Amino acid sequence: MKLPSHVLFPLICCLLSGGALGAEILDKVVAVVGKNVITASEVAQQLRLESFINQRPADNSAQARSLALRRLIDQSLISQEMLITSFLGVSDEQIERELAASRQQEFPNGMSFGAALKAYNLSEEDLGDFLRRQLNMLRFTDFRFRTGMEISEDEIKSYYENSYTPQVRLVEAGVPEPLTEVRGQIREIVAQQQVDALLDDWLKRVRATSRIDIAESEESVESRQVE
Repeated sequence: MKLPSHVLFPLICCLLSGGALGAEILDKVVAVVGKNVITASEVAQQLRLESFINQRPADNSAQARSLALRRLIDQSLISQEMLITSFLGVSDEQIERELAASRQQEFPNGMSFGAALKAYNLSEEDLGDFLRRQLNMLRFTDFRFRTGMEISEDEIKSYYENSYTPQVRLVEAGVPEPLTEVRGQIREIVAQQQVDALLDDWLKRVRATSRIDIAESEESVESRQVE
């Protein structure tokens, strides 16, 4: 028998928290996306990983947690689509190359790679899993939305005149390079903007047709559906 969502969400929260058996609380469910569960610890780890990648202090404010949860929900929706399409993910070798590059980075206060991870309460495995998810999503969105995309010369010229040139003159106080010198760079920027717009539209449609329940607050297991 399939349980309705308004029953399933509190039940999952209860089971994961140990409430059904009176056990010690292990984690807290903050959202259910279809059959996937997102916990408070996953949100907290997402924030630490993003802070580590951007080399900035960890932000655990309510707003930061809400935005991180939103990103995890979108990632869950994309991951479910990847399973449906039998998408081939990145290889272990590529993840190792990404980790090797991370090890060579410079970190604040002269910290080593290991010390920097420890400062954010992360392991190398945590970082590897995060990089795998990010790379898989980038590859999937490129495959799904960039394949067959053509950027016209008018679109390149429009971006050059209306975005690139004013930015160089006003923000960077420099002289814009000729269009012939930056055409490839601008084509990539315009293509990525179009991919992002297509992804946003797709996510809106998927959210509208998916059952997504979010805990109203950290103290509550009541749920609401995301529009």
